[in-house]
Amino acid sequence: MTVVAVYTADREGAAALVHSVHEAELRKTPLCVLGMAMTDRSPEAESVLAEARLLAVKAGLELSLLANDDDRDLAEQVIDASYEDDVEAVVVGVRRRSPVGKMLLGGAAQQIVLEAHCPVVVVKVPAGPGAGRIRP
Repeated sequence: MTVVAVYTADREGAAALVHSVHEAELRKTPLCVLGMAMTDRSPEAESVLAEARLLAVKAGLELSLLANDDDRDLAEQVIDASYEDDVEAVVVGVRRRSPVGKMLLGGAAQQIVLEAHCPVVVVKVPAGPGAGRIRP
């Protein structure tokens, strides 16, 4: 079995990545990180991915990184991945919303939640000082 993390190069992606490491550790399963930002070589994205690798190594997890490199959008690729036999759960990050905005998730997150074939864990970015940083 595998846990799939939906990674984007933002605070929501970092939150999903951190939680997915913990989710994979709890389930004693490998972690696959899928995202558009895999080809992002900005210092911020590199730092988040390096910290995720470190967390995975500390947890003894097998980690694979997959770039979203074709014409389909990320949500479609995640949904397709959720139908693979070995995928146990998908973890996606969402941003905090106003009371009106809470009626709907972000478009991609909502599509994943509604169409994925496996359980989807939705993670919010932590609030307060230092929010958005990776914490083991």
